[in-house]
Amino acid sequence: GQREFIHITASEDHLVLRENWSGQELKFQASSPLEFFNKARAFPLKFSRDSTGTVTHVLAFNRDLWTRVKE
Repeated sequence: GQREFIHITASEDHLVLRENWSGQELKFQASSPLEFFNKARAFPLKFSRDSTGTVTHVLAFNRDLWTRVKE
């Protein structure tokens, strides 16, 4: 029943994903404009955009869909 969140920020040449439940941070390198990969954990991320180009979702491990929330 607890809501979990991830926080993704862009850096100069990679993305950083922070898990709110563990505080762990993972770095991801781009493999395409909307796909990123963390080699150490074989962890893919794939972003989805709406018709205006705004990112709306991220798919992790090809199975876990996270919906963007506004801060």
